[in-house]
Amino acid sequence: MHIGGRKYLLSGIVRCGSCGALMQGNANTKWGTFSYACKLPTAGGGCGRVSITGPRLNEMITGLVSGYLADVEVQRTATRNRARTRASESR
Repeated sequence: MHIGGRKYLLSGIVRCGSCGALMQGNANTKWGTFSYACKLPTAGGGCGRVSITGPRLNEMITGLVSGYLADVEVQRTATRNRARTRASESR
């Protein structure tokens, strides 16, 4: 459960590609956006060397998940159609 503060779509999920530590969302109020960044070693054990803009990563992940879900739905539809075809052929 998240109490207070900002919420980021991938907080607690996305990991640093360099060291594997969890990345955290950070607001950039100057530019009105945010980023995900690996924590510094002194602030929780990450390497502190990797970051990515939040909207860019959210868009990439949303696209991947949407594509996966679309593929699953296509597979389900194809399976249903095959089952209907077999059922009508056996009559």
